[in-house]
Amino acid sequence: MAKRAGDWRRDGDADAGVKAMQDDYLKATDPARIKAVSDLIDHFYDQDIDIFETWHTGTKPRRYHVLVAESTKAAFPPDRPLLERFEAYGRYVFGHMLVHERNRLFLQALLLILSILIVQVGAGLLESATRSAVFGGLIAVVGLAAVFGLYVFTGQMVQRQYRYELQNDALAASRPVLERTKDLHNIFTESRTLADQAETDFGGEAKGWGQRAKYLTRLSMWIGERMEYLEQFIQMELWRTRREWWFLKWASRIGLVLALGVWIVAFAVVEFMPGHAAATRVLAFLLPAIGGGAAWMSWRYWETPMDGMAEGLGVPRWVRHGDLNVDDSIADQVRRDKERLVEYRTLKR
Repeated sequence: MAKRAGDWRRDGDADAGVKAMQDDYLKATDPARIKAVSDLIDHFYDQDIDIFETWHTGTKPRRYHVLVAESTKAAFPPDRPLLERFEAYGRYVFGHMLVHERNRLFLQALLLILSILIVQVGAGLLESATRSAVFGGLIAVVGLAAVFGLYVFTGQMVQRQYRYELQNDALAASRPVLERTKDLHNIFTESRTLADQAETDFGGEAKGWGQRAKYLTRLSMWIGERMEYLEQFIQMELWRTRREWWFLKWASRIGLVLALGVWIVAFAVVEFMPGHAAATRVLAFLLPAIGGGAAWMSWRYWETPMDGMAEGLGVPRWVRHGDLNVDDSIADQVRRDKERLVEYRTLKR
């Protein structure tokens, strides 16, 4: 069962037993344990892809990213907790983006309400209090400027906190991936070394050495596949998040244009206080300007900072599938075996 978006931080299953993998895979000599690992390897290499998925049932096909995600989790049972954790992290980020957009709209609505109150009510009250239309109007302008400044300050603080949380969450999501890739890299490297060193353990028992080398070589290839599919799964989840961010970004921008229209409508239909129509009308002209400034600030500076998320993930620190150089590593091992075989034959002559 997939983890809920809010559970990804508390999920300890993704890290459980990671350090034990190396001894479990490489130093296992019990036939039952070797068979269990070999079954995991066979589970990946021997499974057929369901090319006509759902055709025989007539049901609605799953979305492609869901199909790929479920297939990957099914192909590598040891990595399922880690994959589900990163998937839940992606859903958490999407939910965080929705909350951020809601906060932006709330700030704009609050700014609109306060500005209308100052224009419609403030001018008359201030004029009555100061007994000067000009002085009362100037105080109202200062009030509008103060409200807009508070809006900008609050928006900047919210954006800074949002970026900080994105970076910290990405760092927390990246940590188990970094540990897993390092461990898989160590297993891959040592498995190739042990295949050669096993000769001394078996002495002249060629069949035993051959079976051990076969197991370690298959293990190396399987580890390489796990690294590749892990990267592809993360790429797919980040692609999904980035795509959601793109659509949400443009929906937000359309919303900002509509919000600016609300500001213009507010300017057109504002009800002027009796006896203070001129002062209120002058102040009302500031409403579209304030709305335009608010929309520009939100558009230009307060969108979801995906670069902060990328910095937090720190992908350059990961051990990548390309770092394993699987094809050359396996081919080089075969080359060494062929060379040693020729050397042995030459010595026996």
